[in-house]
This record gives sequence, C-alpha cells and structure tokens, in this order.
Amino acid sequence: MKGKLAFWPVVLCVVLFSLTASRAVYGQAETGAIDGTVTDTTGGVIPNGKVVVRSVATGAERIASTNDRGYFNVSNLLPGLYWVVAEAPSLAK
Repeated sequence: MKGKLAFWPVVLCVVLFSLTASRAVYGQAETGAIDGTVTDTTGGVIPNGKVVVRSVATGAERIASTNDRGYFNVSNLLPGLYWVVAEAPSLAK
C-alpha cells in the first residue's frame, strides 16, 4: 500500500509542471515592435513627425506619427529586418 501512495506525489508534480510549462510557452509572441524618439542633430525632439517602417524582405510599409515628445511606436511586426526613416518639415532629407 505504501508503494501506491508514493506514486501520487510524483503524478501531482508532473501535472503541475505540465500546467506551468504550457503557460510559459503560451505567453510567447510571434511579432515584435519598433519604437523610439525622433530627434534632430541638436538633440531636440521632433513632434508630429512621420516615421516610415519598411520591411527589407517584402517592402511592406507601416507609417506612424511622433507625439508631442517625438515618440513613436509601430507594433505587430513580423520578424525580419526593417528600414526606419523619419520625416518632418524641420528635418533635412
């Protein structure tokens, strides 16, 4: 009888480990994001600027605007290489 009782803690540990491990795998995402602050050569932020994020592999573009602090965020990007270009009337091309 004692041999059968020793079996249940092992089963319980395996079940708890399986539940915990599956939650960790579920939390991984398949997309990423690019964010940052656009500044000029003096370090001043560029508000209301346009940021173009272009996939090197596909040429697909996503466009974002900077906020009043020069911050932008482009999310839900597939893994890969991207070109990032900022444009604003006050920035030279």
